[in-house]
Amino acid sequence: MVWGLRFESSFGQFFPDGDYVGWDKSLAEGFKTKLTETEQQAQRASETSYVYNVRQKFIRDLGPVADHEWPAEFRILRLPKKLGALMHLNDHVLVVADALKAIIERLEPGIHQFRPILLSDAKGNTVSDAYHVMVIRQHLDALDSELSTAGSLRKSEAGHYRASQPNAAVYAGITLIADRIAGKHLWRDQRLRDPEIFLSDALRAAIEGADLLLPKLHRLNDTSAPPTVGPPETLAPWGSKDWVEFHYQTSKDRPATQVPKGSVWGVFEPTGFSAFCPEGHFPGWEAALETRAEAGQIWPPKDPSEPIGALSGRIAEKFEADVQRLEPHECPDSFATHWEMSRFPSLIRLNGSISTSAQGVPRYARPLVVDGALKDIIEELEPDTHQFWPIRFLMGKDGTELAQSMFGLGIRTHLNAFDPEQSRAGSFRQGSSGAAFATSDSKSVCAGLAISLEPSSPVHLWRDRTLRKPGLFLSSTLMARIAAQGLLIPLHFKMKVF
Repeated sequence: MVWGLRFESSFGQFFPDGDYVGWDKSLAEGFKTKLTETEQQAQRASETSYVYNVRQKFIRDLGPVADHEWPAEFRILRLPKKLGALMHLNDHVLVVADALKAIIERLEPGIHQFRPILLSDAKGNTVSDAYHVMVIRQHLDALDSELSTAGSLRKSEAGHYRASQPNAAVYAGITLIADRIAGKHLWRDQRLRDPEIFLSDALRAAIEGADLLLPKLHRLNDTSAPPTVGPPETLAPWGSKDWVEFHYQTSKDRPATQVPKGSVWGVFEPTGFSAFCPEGHFPGWEAALETRAEAGQIWPPKDPSEPIGALSGRIAEKFEADVQRLEPHECPDSFATHWEMSRFPSLIRLNGSISTSAQGVPRYARPLVVDGALKDIIEELEPDTHQFWPIRFLMGKDGTELAQSMFGLGIRTHLNAFDPEQSRAGSFRQGSSGAAFATSDSKSVCAGLAISLEPSSPVHLWRDRTLRKPGLFLSSTLMARIAAQGLLIPLHFKMKVF
């Protein structure tokens, strides 16, 4: 039996929030004094390139780490109540408690690399000197993608595999080749990147026997026995009702999204009807606006010649454009949809019909809606910045009200942060109005879109006045909070920041 481990990316006992003390400086000095001229040229004569390649040694099969290349101290800014026996630090560097190091060296003596590291608190006081940095020196090609349960893996353009869904049922369908892992106790896989590291049953038993604190382990399959558990052969389409329900059913096993420091994330607002973009209408909204207009509470008032839906159409512009603030009486208080779900994702975009054009084409109002958990996070990070209003969801033919608390969201921060000159060629197209749009909603394209923000900028949620796709932008802090609570939001990717 084999076990896989994937680290959570939210700060805590297995991923302490902090940074290395003096590591970059010592690596820069090592580049100048420890490397020969030939070795420097192999690093393209660049300290930056050398530092990057050294850090890759801690997670990739790039040879042993030299004596001068190890970090000596890691300063923890927010100390958890208890530290795990196995943790990952910045750049995915692994550290283990001395007790776990002893178990690993007993099972696999002389295979992996270890070096002591001092853990200190924000004031520089020693927290623990009983930890070692660990470099796993076994990288095996053990994945059998053909024998793995259909739908359990997804493959990247680079040829690497990851679990298609981060939950126990999917992991149990991933198959490793028994002959290639026989006698091994701790390793990484050359092609399988999720899970990140792999443990034998013997190592897991020894850890449990020593009562050491580790992240959750997931059982995988090997070729000595056929898989007995796995995901359905055809997983539900991303964003469908069934996919969202499956996502929430397995939320306890779902790890958080990785959120590097200082990153910006672009969120692609859904357009096709799905659980992220349900179709429906706003009962009584236009009539309520008519009444308000007659009372002089809507400005400018509706002209008698304007068609039905003109008032709601006018208000709908405020949901997306950088115009005046929404007034409480302008917001729809309910949304009726044929979608019947026990809960919706934490961030969705409604497609509410408000009128029909002379050609018979429906017009829609598309406000953003968040659940109570995401609303609380946003308000905590940016108090009194954005607008929220409660909105009831009436589902199905009988209009059953959704128990989940939902709130309309008016984003009130609009920035000129997109920089087309720094963006990669081909990553965006220019519209006739001057607005820019990502050429596709993919990770590679989003990574080529450049955002310019001040390092100390406190902004966490905004729209860009030029870049319209992606349509929303989130700070790394906001993404980390979303990930820590396992909240579900539409497709999102990291962007280029400078």
